[in-house]
Amino acid sequence: MSQDNDTALTLENNSLKSEIEILHRMSSEKDILIINMNHKLMNMDDQMKKLIEQNDRMETQLSHVMSYLVSFAVDVRQDLHHIKYK
Repeated sequence: MSQDNDTALTLENNSLKSEIEILHRMSSEKDILIINMNHKLMNMDDQMKKLIEQNDRMETQLSHVMSYLVSFAVDVRQDLHHIKYK
C-alpha cells in the first residue's frame, strides 16, 4: 500500500511539475507580448508627437498663406476699383 501511495504521490508531483512548467511558459509568453505591446505603444506615441509637430508646422504655414491671400485680395480689390473708376 505504501508503494501505491508513493507512486500516486510521484505521479501527482510530476503532474504538478508539468503544470508549473506550462504556467511558467505561458507567463513568459505573456511577458513577451506585454513587452511587444509596450514597444508598439511607444512607437505610436512617437508617431503622434511627430504628427502634432507636423500639424503645428502646417498651421503656421497656413496662417502665412492666409495672410498673403488677404493681402493679395486687398490689392486685387484696389486694382479693380482703380480700373473701374479710371
